[in-house]
Amino acid sequence: MNAPNLSGIARCVPLVRVLSLVCAMAALAGCSSTSPTSPSGTVTLLVDPTGAGDYTTIQAALNVADSGDTVLVLPGTYTGPSNRDLDFGGENIVLMAASARDSVVIDCEGEGRGFYLHSGEGPASIIDGFIVVNGQGINGGGAHFDGASPTIRNLVFRENAAEQDGGGMYLKGGSAPSLTNVSFEQNAAGLSGGGLACDRNCEPTISHVDFTENEASSGGGMSCVFSDPVLFEVTFIRNAASSAGGGLHCAGSSPTIDEVTFLANSTRHGGALALDGSSPSLSHATIANNEAILGGGIYCANSSSPVIRTSIIALNLGGGAVYCAGGDAPNTQKTCLYGNFGGDTPCGTHADNIYLDPLFCDLGGDDLTLCANSPCLPAGNDWGLRLGDRGQGCGDCDSSLGVAPWRTLRTLPR
Repeated sequence: MNAPNLSGIARCVPLVRVLSLVCAMAALAGCSSTSPTSPSGTVTLLVDPTGAGDYTTIQAALNVADSGDTVLVLPGTYTGPSNRDLDFGGENIVLMAASARDSVVIDCEGEGRGFYLHSGEGPASIIDGFIVVNGQGINGGGAHFDGASPTIRNLVFRENAAEQDGGGMYLKGGSAPSLTNVSFEQNAAGLSGGGLACDRNCEPTISHVDFTENEASSGGGMSCVFSDPVLFEVTFIRNAASSAGGGLHCAGSSPTIDEVTFLANSTRHGGALALDGSSPSLSHATIANNEAILGGGIYCANSSSPVIRTSIIALNLGGGAVYCAGGDAPNTQKTCLYGNFGGDTPCGTHADNIYLDPLFCDLGGDDLTLCANSPCLPAGNDWGLRLGDRGQGCGDCDSSLGVAPWRTLRTLPR
């Protein structure tokens, strides 16, 4: 519901007595105005569970906000029907936590999602600074976006579950949100995308995002079906899938993957990535210590044709560095392949690669930065290029294995 038209007169915040508190929060919200009503007529609506603000629930504030307004949420744990399945109703609203992201929790209590946007919201719809826990849904345990492309910043999705796809977040209907500084932690999906699922024609931009210890049947961390996401500076760590794609599973998709780490993910097919009729572009990726029965690093099926450049595929368990099920044509160039159980030579076209220990500083301690004498640093190879997504992190060393090689963090399904 929109606020009434006041014929050009700026709308007032319902609770005037909280003016000083809103002003105190202005710096946190990135606002320079000294009033809750800005010169343009937009307002800041304050949500405080103690009753000292304009509203005690988040949805109540969203219901009266117009495009351009800010809903500022004070620290606390928000529960109940008016604090879950949060809906912008097609308005371009800024929904912002008033403090650090760890201080504002949306606890869905197993009875809904944190966010449900489905009315064409665009990048001017912003969600910033929340933790979403205990969400549950058929698709999208923590958030469900259908034909919506909001800006998502500084969020944590933790311990949410979906019966089918997208334990943490589910995208469909051409959704193309941007995700920055987001963490998906210990979410689960019955089918695909333990952390995040992209379902048909979705093109999210995902940067500085972490997928940690999520689980699904396919795509323990993330799945994409006929979708082309862009991933930049993303980590997949200790995710697990019972079937394929411990970190990432792609079907009929061509994602762009740049500066991405896959570490200690596990499944049957494709410890780090499983590709089904997909042709992603990988550059500056580090794929290490993942585990699968086939394709400890990457598994290709149904005419997948990834292009792999300036990357490291090393010390993965099971089925070789890059495995082809048949009819696949991966192209691996200027990449370091080393110590993969089942073989380092990738299937498909491969030329101008090196087969040397990348010399990680501390693989056993999850440190994939490179020793000073690594062949994956520009000074260590003939191309003058950095391979993988990490630079130098320590002095000279003799081996990547350190004291804890081949650490397996999950038991493979058999």
